[in-house]
Amino acid sequence: MRLKINYFGLIAGITAFVSLFLSWFTIELWTKDLGSTMSFSANLFQLTGSVEGVTKAIFLTVWFTAGAFVFMLVAGVACLVYCTFANKRRTSVFIVSCVLALMAMLIFGYGLSTSSFAVERINPGFTISQFPVGSFGVSAEESMQNSYDYSWAVGIGFWLALVAAIFALLAALLSRRST
Repeated sequence: MRLKINYFGLIAGITAFVSLFLSWFTIELWTKDLGSTMSFSANLFQLTGSVEGVTKAIFLTVWFTAGAFVFMLVAGVACLVYCTFANKRRTSVFIVSCVLALMAMLIFGYGLSTSSFAVERINPGFTISQFPVGSFGVSAEESMQNSYDYSWAVGIGFWLALVAAIFALLAALLSRRST
């Protein structure tokens, strides 16, 4: 094996690792008079909540975050390992890494859309109940007494997973041309 760095593979691997630590989903809730505000941000291993100015974070693993974490971790490791060696398997490994990153996005999206975190009518009490009792000074039951408007967004970590998939695909195309 000869040493030849595939920079697209290197970027794909680094981007995959960075995506693990950034938010994949955020939601903000507020009452009509802005008397009560909440925001929640989820990455693949942690849920951070801010209710009435009090911020707490917990380690939270559900099947879809754990699955996406494992797929992104494997994709990142594979890209970083194979970006330095020019051999026949490198193209295949980059293609598999691309597929793993896309699968992580699909698993996360499907899991989130079918979970209790994303229901037709937002239920802040469910999310608050994931934290230890008294974390925010307001209970899940108290939060349910208000009507909330909300906005949600796919986080930067999710989009970086897509970027990692694109760079892994470019790395595969580049390595195919160079072999």
